[in-house]
Amino acid sequence: MESPDKNKEDEIAFLKAQVTNFGSQGLELFDEEYYLDANPDVKAAGLDAFSHFVEIGWREGRAPSKHFDVAFYLSEYPDVLEANINPLFHYAEYGINEGRKPLPRTDRAGARDAYEDSASLTERQLFDSTYYLLKNPDVKASNMDPFEHFMQFGWREGRSPSEQFSLAFYLNQYPDIRAAGINPLTHYVEYGHAEGRLPLPEKDAPISAVHFDFPIAGAGMALSLVRNGFVTGAALDPSAKVTEVEILVGKKPVVSGLCVKQKPDRENSDRLPSGSGFALSIPLSVRYDSINDFAIRFRGKPSTRRPLHWTGTAHPRALFIPNARLASDGSRIYRAELPAQQLRASGVEVTIMEEEDAISQVAENSLDLGQYDLILLQRVPYSDAMVNLVKQARRYNRLVLYDVDDLMFKPWLRAEMGVIRSGTYSFNDENYRDSLQRRLDMLLLCQGVICSTPFLQRELASLGMPAILSRNALDDRSFIDGALRLAQDGVQEGFKMLFMSGTPTHEMDFRLIKDVVAETLLSNPNITLTILGELRDTGLDHLPNVNRLPAVTREEMLKIVAQHDVLLVPLERTRFNLAKSSLKFMEAGAAGVPVIASNLFEFERDIRKSGAGVIARTAADWRQAIQFYIDHRGLAREHGAKAFRYCLDNHSNQSRNGYLWREICRFDEHLTAEREFVDGVDNRLYERMITAIRGSV
Repeated sequence: MESPDKNKEDEIAFLKAQVTNFGSQGLELFDEEYYLDANPDVKAAGLDAFSHFVEIGWREGRAPSKHFDVAFYLSEYPDVLEANINPLFHYAEYGINEGRKPLPRTDRAGARDAYEDSASLTERQLFDSTYYLLKNPDVKASNMDPFEHFMQFGWREGRSPSEQFSLAFYLNQYPDIRAAGINPLTHYVEYGHAEGRLPLPEKDAPISAVHFDFPIAGAGMALSLVRNGFVTGAALDPSAKVTEVEILVGKKPVVSGLCVKQKPDRENSDRLPSGSGFALSIPLSVRYDSINDFAIRFRGKPSTRRPLHWTGTAHPRALFIPNARLASDGSRIYRAELPAQQLRASGVEVTIMEEEDAISQVAENSLDLGQYDLILLQRVPYSDAMVNLVKQARRYNRLVLYDVDDLMFKPWLRAEMGVIRSGTYSFNDENYRDSLQRRLDMLLLCQGVICSTPFLQRELASLGMPAILSRNALDDRSFIDGALRLAQDGVQEGFKMLFMSGTPTHEMDFRLIKDVVAETLLSNPNITLTILGELRDTGLDHLPNVNRLPAVTREEMLKIVAQHDVLLVPLERTRFNLAKSSLKFMEAGAAGVPVIASNLFEFERDIRKSGAGVIARTAADWRQAIQFYIDHRGLAREHGAKAFRYCLDNHSNQSRNGYLWREICRFDEHLTAEREFVDGVDNRLYERMITAIRGSV
């Protein structure tokens, strides 16, 4: 047997290998020379630098290298601080894939020099072929060039050329143009723009519809700002190489290191000349703010800065498409309805659209995805219509995320799922397996995932999918019954236990406590057990102090919970259960009731932090915990009050305070730095990717 010291040395060596010469960036996340120079006390003591950092240094806030700031990382990401894990190892294993930053951003302010716009505006710059064909399927069916159709017929028929120009608004706003009987788009291009006329109502005004030229030594750069949330540009000299583009708000870069990748020549572009160019997404965090100026770096030499005078007046928009049809479905409530409330509190306009309606509108080409900044698919399975929706969203440069709150996207783990273990479905049921596979297929086509637990984050990381952690939360109304319960004096007579099973899949979970509960009920007829939901025969239904209630709405369920003394939450220690959130703790806490729960991390975390409830690992633990609350009724009430306050402070929508939108924006910034947009090319590559993924299952 190896000595403990030998094992420790091996572990340190392994950890060191993980963070040295990290990734393709060639960074040394731990720099021994840097660490010793920065910490002369460690050097003077003759200690091994890395061992000192692993055991002591990170807890003292010492930086491992110039590439990583411990204090910043723990301050910026409180979930890592709360988990009490080495921030450097967290970053190396998870953080970098989640888009977390190892260092604070830096201001790179420069002088602002105005340059007069010398570029001309053309009709083609304000014409969007994709938009026009989407809005006019008859034109698409005719195979006529959409721009030619608009110039010859479309404007006379009242068809708008793009999101950047409303033909109806322009004619209604300026009756002299309507009276003259001329093409309103042509008028705007030739005269209206210079006269200060608006192409859209002010609330819908585009970022810009102009084409700037930047003089740069040796060649020029053409820049076009478009309304769909990104900026396109190309060198006027086809041999030129773009090295860096910055977007600034005031004097601060929007995103640290926002450098675009080199793109192929852009030939036959409607907006830009041929030559090497770029397309740069405007991050969600500032898409509706004021962007004051742009700077372009070309062969290392910056251009003059071009003031834009753009003020964002609209709000970001999100489209939620939940898979659950019933408004009472728990996953829909917690992963669509309540997150939508959180986003609305952050100023985001949210639309919730039924999956069937979305599929129908995609088939009819009537779903305008260009109006949304974010599309979120909540457990939606793969279908041709949904694939087309994602493709259209990509065309519009829209962020598409998937939402999960359990492991029902890994068909190879179905043996651990409650529906299999309870016998609801057979392991060999091909239809059930295919339903899981189709969720996985759809998830993999999205740009990222929103999930409810760190365990799910890690499971998604194993698929190469970055994920935002957004824990479940309760709305304010959920706390009404708990507040009323706690406002009452004294304790009620008898002792009432509750077990909840929203579906029949918790049969194996209940078996963990069946014998202990039976002993308790048989020994004391004043103690009752209520089984709420769809659990099959428990073997206890013949007892007079066992009550059965059918599944009810969430509002009714919270009222029922508030009428009991303790909620029993036995859960098998399967990977499926480990991945789920402590939702029953939250619901019980909102009702002012403590829980006794199995030793799964999410429950251990909340019970430990709140000081309310009991964790039970064995049958003896369950017996002791139940008897403890029977003997200490006042303490059960006190724990209920603690759980209520804790959930109000940590698991309510109001406690999130804009967290979800900030995380989505942070995720978008991470993607923004890596996106590539090449007209036509990205869609063809994407189609092949979909085919490859679907063909492999």
